[in-house]
Amino acid sequence: MNRIMKLSSIGLVFLIIGCTSVPKDYGMSDVTELLMQKGVNPAVNEPEDLESITQSLISAPITLEGAMELALINNATLHKTYASLGLAAADVYQAGRIRNPVFSFSQLDSNQSGERDLVTLGFITSLSDLITLPVRKQFAELQFAEVKQSIAADVLRILNQVQTNYYRYAAALQLQALKTQQYKTATLSSRLAQRYHDAGNITARELAEYKSAASHKLFESFAANEKALNARTYVANLLGLSIDSSWQITPELQLPREDEIDITLMSTHAAQSRFDLAAAMSKAERLAKQLGANNWMRYLGDLDIGIERERETDGARLTGPVIEWELPVFTQHNDEQMRLSSELKIAILEARQLSNQINNNVHAYYLKTNNARLLIDEYQTNFIPIQSSIVYRAQEQENFMLIGTFELLNTKQDEYESYTGLIKALRDYWIAYFNLMYAAGDSMSVPTVEKTRSFNIHNIFSSASSNKASAHSHH
Repeated sequence: MNRIMKLSSIGLVFLIIGCTSVPKDYGMSDVTELLMQKGVNPAVNEPEDLESITQSLISAPITLEGAMELALINNATLHKTYASLGLAAADVYQAGRIRNPVFSFSQLDSNQSGERDLVTLGFITSLSDLITLPVRKQFAELQFAEVKQSIAADVLRILNQVQTNYYRYAAALQLQALKTQQYKTATLSSRLAQRYHDAGNITARELAEYKSAASHKLFESFAANEKALNARTYVANLLGLSIDSSWQITPELQLPREDEIDITLMSTHAAQSRFDLAAAMSKAERLAKQLGANNWMRYLGDLDIGIERERETDGARLTGPVIEWELPVFTQHNDEQMRLSSELKIAILEARQLSNQINNNVHAYYLKTNNARLLIDEYQTNFIPIQSSIVYRAQEQENFMLIGTFELLNTKQDEYESYTGLIKALRDYWIAYFNLMYAAGDSMSVPTVEKTRSFNIHNIFSSASSNKASAHSHH
């Protein structure tokens, strides 16, 4: 009997030592380590001085780096994603434990005079939990690793949304300013037409055409305002800000990077660096191992062992081991086997689909990046200089009264329209570029670009105003 007690005690100590403890920080340090490989440090995603940090970042125009930092500390979706680590850690903890032992007590009165009560004490625990503990711990830890990879992938996905929507908003602000300027030019033509009509120099139809053109430019200005508001709303939601507060972003659009992109290297890198793909492949591998282990675990059933001590009515004491075993006679838990088999097939298909999708996205965004770069080069090298030259020559002809002011203003509108194309091409380039970096699993850090390699439509307006003032001074 003493031997049984000693074995039971040793078993219980082994169970206690072998049980998994809850990860100290729910695995956040592991997620941080994964993200730092991509140039992202979410170590202070919930700082105590959150309000002061936010105010400091929005006190000046928010840069792209500042926007990403704001998202890390303010984005509600990210915080919900981090919170899911606790759920995954709980699963690891649960898988690394055994069921609580059961203590039983019964006291039965005897109907025989002079006899004692029948007292039974029992203590029973799960031996099947002990046998399967190492396997369950292994699978739970593998699943926890998958969750951490998935969470890191979610963080990168949201930061990618910050990058692309930041540039959408910057472009929308420049287009808004450009459409406003075009409306002002059209209004100038309309007022001038009214004066010409009053003097009898143009017909009523021509006056109506100029007024109609001004209305069309006003409609375009309204549409640009709406798009800028929508873009601001997207950015505000991502950064956890209010659209009606005074924060602004820097509206400059950087010119394309000068270095070439190696698409072959990008494709290879994507297959090795995407956290979501790694998580999907790990899931399929885990389910395959789990399916194999379940082949023998399902026949084990519930196996409980323990000790029972009974005091008989005559005072005799009986002590001995107790074994309860679920015999796999009517069912061998085939349902669990079928479930795991189906989950494995789905996991393999999902990993394969994701791998193909990532490869296609890398090539698609590479082509979009190159197409936008070619467009930008055409606008900068040929189209915009030609339009500016037309305006310059028209200005000369207008000075010598060879053409009218209306014709000069029309050429100016054409020049403005060429800048519309450039702004959209710059926007499309950076959206495609950041999507390419995300698709390839590359660094999320913002590329350093010289300040001189940027475009801002307000600088064009300032330059035009300076040229106009210079021209007037010569007169």
